[in-house]
Amino acid sequence: MRFMILFAGFLSLLAVSSLGSAGQRSTSASASTSTSAPSSSLESLAFLQGTWRGFMGQAEPKEPVEEIWSAPQGDNIMGCFRWSAADGAIRMLEMLSISKESDAIRLRLRHYAPTLTAKEEADKPITLKLSVSEPNRAVFVAEKDAGSLASISYALVDGALKIDITFAQEPANESAATRREPLSFTLTRQRTAS
Repeated sequence: MRFMILFAGFLSLLAVSSLGSAGQRSTSASASTSTSAPSSSLESLAFLQGTWRGFMGQAEPKEPVEEIWSAPQGDNIMGCFRWSAADGAIRMLEMLSISKESDAIRLRLRHYAPTLTAKEEADKPITLKLSVSEPNRAVFVAEKDAGSLASISYALVDGALKIDITFAQEPANESAATRREPLSFTLTRQRTAS
């Protein structure tokens, strides 16, 4: 019940933020090398629909993650993401919106603390543009207010959702200790109760 109330609150926030705006994940290497023209239809992203669960990275103890995507409706797909520590404490919440716009399909997202305090400025969601769209695969690349985020890729592989998030690397003089390693995780679609 508590999750449903939290999820309903996220959906409300997503609706409000979408009204004021014009919106982390498949293989990271392909984001810059693929030549697949992006689709102009949100239906090509329908493979995202559903509730997906898994764990962040390979480290122990395992940290649960959950991502939920709606079906395409009109010019939008909405989503939310929850990352928990191994003890169940929420590390981060994320609201996502994929919108078909006149010139492109864009993914916009915002990060929140467990108290729903936004981590990005109020009028600056992280914005990525669809750069690769193939059957069961999509790559979004950073476009605006993305900070160190470079790309988010999604791929449906053997029924699982593989998500890869890459980060822009600073000039070569940056120490290896400060570079962000890519995040990769695989989620399993959850069956809904009938």
